[in-house]
Amino acid sequence: MDNYRLGIDIGGTNIKYLVSDKDYNIIDKWSVSTEKFNDYNDFYDYLCENTSSKYTIDIIGVSSPGLIDKNSYVKSFASEKVKIMYNTNINEEIYKRIEIKTASIN
Repeated sequence: MDNYRLGIDIGGTNIKYLVSDKDYNIIDKWSVSTEKFNDYNDFYDYLCENTSSKYTIDIIGVSSPGLIDKNSYVKSFASEKVKIMYNTNINEEIYKRIEIKTASIN
């Protein structure tokens, strides 16, 4: 079975997901509304619950608003719905939930 890559674009209005093959051909894409949460755990649970289990994913790439430091911590506040991510480590939070290596950038 082929392994795929998952791209996640976190925005203040929507969170967009894209699955590509190893040659970066788009296989599938979808989006969900960005919801406001009072706890970062709930936000990351929501983010990960909306990934697809139809594909075997071997790596995740995330684009997130705000300043992301070299260790993948969110170091600035962005829009109202994603400011709960402040001072969290995107890569670690996603890995804790779905155990797939993750890289993040702004």
